[in-house]
Amino acid sequence: MKKSILDQAFRHISSSQTDLESTFERMWRELGEREEAEASSGSAYSKVRLRCNDEVVDIGAVVLLGLRGSALGAELIAFVCPRCGRPHESPRLG
Repeated sequence: MKKSILDQAFRHISSSQTDLESTFERMWRELGEREEAEASSGSAYSKVRLRCNDEVVDIGAVVLLGLRGSALGAELIAFVCPRCGRPHESPRLG
């Protein structure tokens, strides 16, 4: 749950009173819960389509170059093709 400093319920805690160990434990726990939820929801796609031969391969088989959004709002993955060695772009596939 995110809190804003503009929220009436927000209470500032000085750095001298902050328990860093519990803060980092909470952050790691929340990150793990988010990763588990993404993996179980099917939002973590693991394949890309090669433009040179229309083959679908596991994302682990390519060298990632970057990510960018398309005009349609989809996320495109830029990668080096393992077949032809040239850069390609593909949306993530399931």
